[in-house]
Amino acid sequence: MYPVRIAPAAPTRTDGVTDMHPPPEDGELTPAGALARCAAELAALSGGSGTGSSSDGTELAVAAVEVQRLAALVLRDAVAAGRRAGLSWRDLSALVGVPAATLYRQFHAGGGLGAGGRAPADPGPEPARSEAAPPATPAYTPVPAPPEDLFAGRERELADLPALLTRRRLVMLCGAPGSGKTRLALEFCRSQTRWDHVLWAGPGELGTVAPALVAGADPAAAKVLLVLDGTGPTSADAVAALLAEHPKLTVLATGRAPLGIAGEARFRIAPLPPVPTDPADEWLVAAPAARLFADRADAVAPGLALAGHERAIAAICNAAGGLPLGIELAARLCATMPIPEIETALADGIAILAPGGDGLAAAIADSYHQLGPREQRLFRRLSILPGGADHATAVALMPGQDPASAGLRDLLDALYHHGLLETAEGQPGWFTIPEPLRAFGRAELDRTGETAATHRLLFGWLGERADRIWTENFRSATPGLWEWSPGELANIRYTADAVGRSDQPRYPLLAAISAQFLLQRAELDQAAVLLEKTLAVPGLSTADEARALAVTAQALVLRGRWGPAKDRLTRAYELAGGRPAGPLALQILSSLVCTYSEDEAAEATARSRELIDALRRCGDTELLATASMNAAWFFLVCGQDQDARDAVAEALDLRSGRIRPNDLHTAGVVALTSGQLATASAYFKDGLRESANVYTTLDHIEGLGLAAEHDGDDLRALCLLAGAHTHREKLGLANGRWWDSRLTAAAGTARARVRSAQAASALAAAARMTLPQLADYAVHNRIARPPAPARPLNPRENQVAALVAEGHNNKQIAARLTLSVRTVEAHTTKIRKKLGLTSRAQIAHWVATYSTPSQRSPTSSREVR
Repeated sequence: MYPVRIAPAAPTRTDGVTDMHPPPEDGELTPAGALARCAAELAALSGGSGTGSSSDGTELAVAAVEVQRLAALVLRDAVAAGRRAGLSWRDLSALVGVPAATLYRQFHAGGGLGAGGRAPADPGPEPARSEAAPPATPAYTPVPAPPEDLFAGRERELADLPALLTRRRLVMLCGAPGSGKTRLALEFCRSQTRWDHVLWAGPGELGTVAPALVAGADPAAAKVLLVLDGTGPTSADAVAALLAEHPKLTVLATGRAPLGIAGEARFRIAPLPPVPTDPADEWLVAAPAARLFADRADAVAPGLALAGHERAIAAICNAAGGLPLGIELAARLCATMPIPEIETALADGIAILAPGGDGLAAAIADSYHQLGPREQRLFRRLSILPGGADHATAVALMPGQDPASAGLRDLLDALYHHGLLETAEGQPGWFTIPEPLRAFGRAELDRTGETAATHRLLFGWLGERADRIWTENFRSATPGLWEWSPGELANIRYTADAVGRSDQPRYPLLAAISAQFLLQRAELDQAAVLLEKTLAVPGLSTADEARALAVTAQALVLRGRWGPAKDRLTRAYELAGGRPAGPLALQILSSLVCTYSEDEAAEATARSRELIDALRRCGDTELLATASMNAAWFFLVCGQDQDARDAVAEALDLRSGRIRPNDLHTAGVVALTSGQLATASAYFKDGLRESANVYTTLDHIEGLGLAAEHDGDDLRALCLLAGAHTHREKLGLANGRWWDSRLTAAAGTARARVRSAQAASALAAAARMTLPQLADYAVHNRIARPPAPARPLNPRENQVAALVAEGHNNKQIAARLTLSVRTVEAHTTKIRKKLGLTSRAQIAHWVATYSTPSQRSPTSSREVR
C-alpha cells in the first residue's frame, strides 16, 4: 500500500488560516475521505493473518503509517476550521491536548498535526524497493544579493552590529513591522569579512533547510554566520539546538519578537527619525527618510521634481511613521499621483498604509494577531493617543489592573518586543506608536466597539490632572507648557478635541491647556480658533472664562498686540477676584504685569509690588520667583537697572532645582546691561540648551547676537540677529518694543562696521540656516554638517561631484577627466543615488557643505590643463 493522493491545500490566507477544502480534482480525495479509505484497507489487512499479508508485516506497517499521516491532516483541517470560526489558539490547545505554542508552530510549519504530542512525519512516496535512496548531499543557500537602491539611515546600526556579534552568538534584529530588518541584515552581509561562510534561511526554511546549510559549511572547522530571516519564538528550540550542536556557529536573526533563548542579544531597529518640516538647502541630504522617499520616487518617476515639495515630503514620511516600508509604498504612488495629493491622502488615512492594504498593513496585522487578548486590548486602547503613553496612562486605560503589579508592565513589554511600541528618545518610560500602527489600532478599537469606553477612561484620567497641569504650568514658567513632554501635550490636545465633541464639563480647562500647547508649537492661528470656541461655550464658569482669556492674551502678546492682551488679562483678573488672593488670580496677575508699556510705569510698578507682596505672604516661592523675573524685565524696560539686578538675584535664590530657560534669558539680559559679557553669554547658552520651544530659542539666539555685537564680533552678531529675525517673520512672532529696539540698533551698528560684501555673505548664510542650525551656531560657533552617505563616494565620483559643483556640464567634465560623456552621465547618476539627490544643484550644495578638500578632485578644473 502506498500513500493516497489527496487534494492539495489552498494557499494560506492573510489571516494566517489555511483553507484545506479546495474543490478536489479527478482522482483526488479530501483528507477525511482518504482517511476513511485507508482505515478500511488497514482493517482488511489486519483482519487476515494478524500480521498482514507479508511474512514480515511490511504492508500492515505502511498502512498504519499512512493512516497516521492522514489523521494528522484531518486534524489540521479541523484546526483551520476552528480558527475561521473565531477560536483562539488557547481554545484549540485545550481541545487538541497540545500546548498552544507547539500547536501554533506545527500549524504554520505546514504538514499535519499531532494530537497530544509531536506531529507525525510525512513519509512521502515510498521509493522502489529495488532501488537504494541516494545519500543526501549537504548544501547551503548563499546570501541573496542586496538591492542596489539607496540604503539610508542605518549607518549607526551597521557600525554597531559587528562588535555585538563578536560578543554574542545569537543576535535578534527586532522592531516594528516594515522597519527594514531584512534589508539591514542583507547590507550587513554585504560587508562582513569575519566569517568563513555566511548562510541564509528565509521564513519557514529553518526546519528543513538550516541543518543542511550548516552541514554543508562544515561549522566544526570554519566560522559560520547563519542569517535567519523572518523567524520567531516558534523556532526557539531549533535555533537553540543548532547553537548547542555547532560551537562555531553565530546566528543573526530577524523577526518581530525575540526568540527568548538564554544569551540572546536583542538589537532594536527603530523607525527613521522624523523629517524636519523646516526645509533648508541640505534638507534632503540630512534627512534619511526624505532621501529614501526621493530615491524610490525617482525609481518609478525618473526626473520627478522635488523642489518646492519639501514640506509635503516631510509630512508623507512622518505620516508613514518613519517606517521604510511605509515610505517606499508611499513613494510608489508618485508614478500616478502628484506629491501634494499623496500628502492629503495620507492625512486622511490612505488604504495602502492602513488596514486592508498590501505590504505594511498585512505585516502589522500579522504582528497584532500574534498577541494574546489582553495585549491586543492594551494596544488598541493605547493607539487612541497620538503622543504615546507611560505606565500611569496604561493603568488608567486598563481599569482593574493593579498598578503595583508586574502584569501591566509585562503587557507593555510584550507589545514592545513585538514591535508595536517604540521608546521615545530622551523620555525614559514613555512609549510611542508609529503612525501606521496607530491607525491600525484605532480601526481595531472601532471594530470592537471600545472607542467610547476608552474615551471615557481618558477623559477621567486627564480631567483629574487638569488643575495640577494648569497650576504647574504657571508656577514653573509663563507663557507655555515648557516643562511637559511633547507627547503628553499632544494627548491633551487630542483629548480637548474629543471632549469638545462630547460636551464634557472638563472641556474648557483642557481646551485652555491645549491652546497653550499650540502656542508652544507656534501654531497661533489654531490656538485662536480653539480659544474662540471655548469662550463661546454656554454657561462658562468664571474660572474657565478667566483661563481662556489669559491664554488668549498670551497669543496676542506673541503677535505683538500688547494693548488687546492687557485688556484680556485685566478682564481675566477681574473674573478671578480682582485681587491677588487665590492661585488663579496670582497666575493671571503675573502675566498682566508683563503687558504694561514704558508709558505706564507707575501702574506697572504698583502691580508688581502688589503681586510680590501677596506671594511672599502666601509662601509660594516658585510663583514668587517667576513674578520676580517678570518684575526684573519690567524694571529693565523702565531703566531701573539696579531694581532689575535685585529682582534677578532674589529669583535665582528662590528657584529650587534647575533654572528655567525664561529665567536664564532675563538673567542674561540683566547681566548684559551691566557689562558682564561672559556671564550673559553663559546664561544665554545654558538657556538655549534647555529650551523646549521656538520662543525661548529665538530669545537666547538674539541675546547671544547682542553679546557678540558688544564684544566686537560683528559678523557673528549679524548672522545671529538676522537669522532670528528671519524665523520670527516666518512664524509671525513679534518682539516687545524695548527688546526689538535694542536688536535693531545692534544689527545696524554691526553692519556699519564691516564691509558690504562681508555683511552680504553673513546675511545670506543666516537666511539658509534652519532654526536648529542657527542654535548650534549660536552655542558652538559652527554650522552643523549633514551626515555622511551610507555608501561614500569613490575617488572618481568625488572628482565628478567636485567638477559638477564648479558648474561644468557633462561634456566639459568628460574632456577634463579624459572620459566619455556616457561614462560621466553614469557617474552622476550613481552620485545622485548614493546621496539621495535629484539634481546637479543639490550635488553642488552637498560638495560645498559636506565634502572635505581631501575628498575633492585632485584634478579639478583649476589644475587640469
